[in-house]
Amino acid sequence: TMFETYSKYRDSVFYDASSWTVALAFGMPHAKQARKLSTGAALQTSDLAVQSKTIPTAKYAYLIEWSDYLAPKALYHLLKSEVNVKAAFRPFNVDVNGKSKAFGYGSLMIPVADQSLSPSELNKIVNEAANAANVEVSTVTSGFSMSGPDLGSRSFQTVELPKIAMVIGEGTSSYEAGEIWHLLDTRYDMPITKVDISDFSRLPLERYNTLVMVSSFGGGIDESQVKRIKEWTRKGGTLILQRSAVSWGMRNKLVNASSVEQPKSEDQAPQRYDFETARERSGSRRVGGVVFSADLDITHPLGFGYRDRHLHVYRNHNIMIQPSKSPINTVVQYKNVPEVDGYVHPETLKMIQGSASLIVSGSGRGNTICLIDNPNFRGFWYGTNRLFMNSLFFGGMF
Repeated sequence: TMFETYSKYRDSVFYDASSWTVALAFGMPHAKQARKLSTGAALQTSDLAVQSKTIPTAKYAYLIEWSDYLAPKALYHLLKSEVNVKAAFRPFNVDVNGKSKAFGYGSLMIPVADQSLSPSELNKIVNEAANAANVEVSTVTSGFSMSGPDLGSRSFQTVELPKIAMVIGEGTSSYEAGEIWHLLDTRYDMPITKVDISDFSRLPLERYNTLVMVSSFGGGIDESQVKRIKEWTRKGGTLILQRSAVSWGMRNKLVNASSVEQPKSEDQAPQRYDFETARERSGSRRVGGVVFSADLDITHPLGFGYRDRHLHVYRNHNIMIQPSKSPINTVVQYKNVPEVDGYVHPETLKMIQGSASLIVSGSGRGNTICLIDNPNFRGFWYGTNRLFMNSLFFGGMF
């Protein structure tokens, strides 16, 4: 259940998922071991208790690694407290207590000097954020790096407080909307405005910098509202489209992308089948729930916090999108020979190979982010939650 994957199945039609491998869902590094492993001491409840910490006042800056799962919780607490926070667009090494420490893409830097708060007020808020999210905070006495960019360089960009609205109601997926609401509310302590699609025309878009549209998106947004979304995006808004909302965005020219074409049969005439086999044949080509291996650009802001380009993506739909024409806008792409856990028809697999899982499309000063796969599936696919959180915090920074 934790690690096993399967490649052979007794059937080709599934009601739901054909893969539930926990290690893949959680993004857990693991490897096969032939010999028996020796066990260590049993974990006790006290071993899992969160210890309160006190961060000393920094002389120059505070640093937080973005790779921590709950780093977004700490970041939101800082931003809502009007703390100036910058994100690193390149890795760097600095001296922390006399030792060299490495920080990856997206690491947070909270300078002491460039704040509207006093050093003591800033330290109080940093301690609140660190203990609320249980993240490690390092302090540095200088802006000089041992390697990589210095902390005062242009490689550090200011992060804006996300002000998020999400369209819900008839014609949208309550599952996906609920997954997003649950993720932000219970794990990251972040608010989100849920606007019913029937009231969308009355939503003051200018109050928000991020708009999320989930799957099963169709009627309810007329041409005038599409035009309003386009103008809002051009002015710097971040539009996040998920699964079939991506197809909606393509039809309404909100995103510059195209679908993968169904391969044409080499036969001159279509093959004939018995009627009673129709359901099984069409059902076998549907992706009911499969894990694929994809390549992630960890240098892109939407890939910040990941340390491995190898990403396991969950797919339960048949929306295939071609990679972006821009060489840097396909953030996640399926591998040409993806590792598969779960059943997928060979013809469907050919269409998925090399297709996109996450692309971005710029418009004026804003961006449209296309999450072709659901990164928050059923609230347990922890391994790709970061893609969504990066979209919220860094979606307007490229």
